[in-house]
Amino acid sequence: LITSSGDAFDDAQLLEAKSDESRQRLTAVVSTEDPLLQMLDLQDVDGTLHGAPRAALRRMALMVGEKMLKAACSLLQRAADRRIYKVDWPFDVLEAPPAFAPGFCTISPHLPVIPAKTPVILVPNSTGSTVTRYVSEEPTTAAEVITLCSRSFPPEVERELLRSPKAREINAREVFATATVKQYSAQEIVIELGHEFC
Repeated sequence: LITSSGDAFDDAQLLEAKSDESRQRLTAVVSTEDPLLQMLDLQDVDGTLHGAPRAALRRMALMVGEKMLKAACSLLQRAADRRIYKVDWPFDVLEAPPAFAPGFCTISPHLPVIPAKTPVILVPNSTGSTVTRYVSEEPTTAAEVITLCSRSFPPEVERELLRSPKAREINAREVFATATVKQYSAQEIVIELGHEFC
């Protein structure tokens, strides 16, 4: 919800407006902006949708957005391979947005892969690590996702993992950070952080 003057309500303002002591009148309008649709150029900043009803665009955007984020996570895991990751635009019923011309999108460091204002939860798959919550007012790029995920994998953790019994058992020489998309929705994105020996 946003106020009639265009400012977003926060939880405290909503509770205050609902309380018995407060006699404020709660006036709000529903925002038609959709950060996910805007990230994929399926909606203009003024709320105008491109080519299909909102529900259909949302389904398409969720499917493609998840693929884009998974590809960005693959960049983290295989940075040394210098692979180029591409995501196809799989919908014949709607012309591909500009980022997908000619029918696919190349995942580059500067490409937005997480919509603005979407909560992201980074969950380590090892015990003793901390869950990190992240929200950005701007879309998050592939490079920023890699940086976020890499922060949970500092050099001291890498050294500790290489001294672990499992690493010695398989004679591991290197360990890489991994990131797996566990949930992708407009309300929340969950990424599981882990590692891989080689």
